[in-house]
Amino acid sequence: DLGLVTHICSAGQADQALEEELRELLQGANGAQRQTKALLRTLSGQAPTAAHCAAAVDALVHAWSQAEATEGFEAFLSKSIPSWRPAERGNT
Repeated sequence: DLGLVTHICSAGQADQALEEELRELLQGANGAQRQTKALLRTLSGQAPTAAHCAAAVDALVHAWSQAEATEGFEAFLSKSIPSWRPAERGNT
């Protein structure tokens, strides 16, 4: 079980479910989004290998070492809004 399915919906609700998932994904930090896309492009179309897992771990460690990650963790712990989500600032 790879845990790839997180939601199941009827065909008539697929567009709404997709919009909700995309809205959540797009709230991520810009740098994290960029790094995730780069990793997915690197790994796409290939069977997973130990080298792919190592690359994913390296990417995660690198992302966690960035100022953006520190800000995100601090915002989460303080229940505040990180700077990359300015439309929501003050609406906690």
